[in-house]
Amino acid sequence: MSKKYQPELPLFFPRKIRLTEKQFLIWFAAWLDTEGSIVLLGNGGYPNRYAQLTVYQKDVIPLKMIQAKLGGSILNQKFQTCLMFRWSLCGKKAVTLLKRMADYLVVKRAKAINVIQYYELKESGQATREVHEKYRALVNDGSKGRVYKSRVPKESEAKVN
Repeated sequence: MSKKYQPELPLFFPRKIRLTEKQFLIWFAAWLDTEGSIVLLGNGGYPNRYAQLTVYQKDVIPLKMIQAKLGGSILNQKFQTCLMFRWSLCGKKAVTLLKRMADYLVVKRAKAINVIQYYELKESGQATREVHEKYRALVNDGSKGRVYKSRVPKESEAKVN
C-alpha cells in the first residue's frame, strides 16, 4: 500500500486532499507543463550551469503543498498590478525530480530530457563548452536563461488569408 501525502492546509480549505506519490507527481507534472518553466541558468556562465524549475501562482496554498512535498523555496514578487508567488527548485534536486516525473510531462518532456542528459554529461566530466551551449540553447529556447512572455498580435497586426 502506498503512503498518502497529507499537506497542511488552512482551516478554511474545503476538504482534505490525499494523494499517493504517483498521483502527486502526475498533478505536479501537469501543472509544471502548463504554468511552470524548466531552464538552465548560468551562475557565472560555463561550467556553472544549473537547472531550475519554477512555478508562478497568485495563490500561495498550492505552492506550499508543493514545497511541503518536494522542497524548494517560495518567494513573493510584485508584478505591475498584482502580487505573485514563485516556487522554485534548483540544481541536482530539480534534476532528480525531473527524472521521477519525466514520463508524466507532455509539453515540457523534451526540455526535461535535455536537462537530465546535460547533467549526466556534466557529472561524467564530458561536458565541454560546446555541450553547455548546445543544451542551454535546447532547454532555454535560445533565451540565454531569460524567460519571455509571448505576445498575442493585435487585430490590426494579424494577417488575413
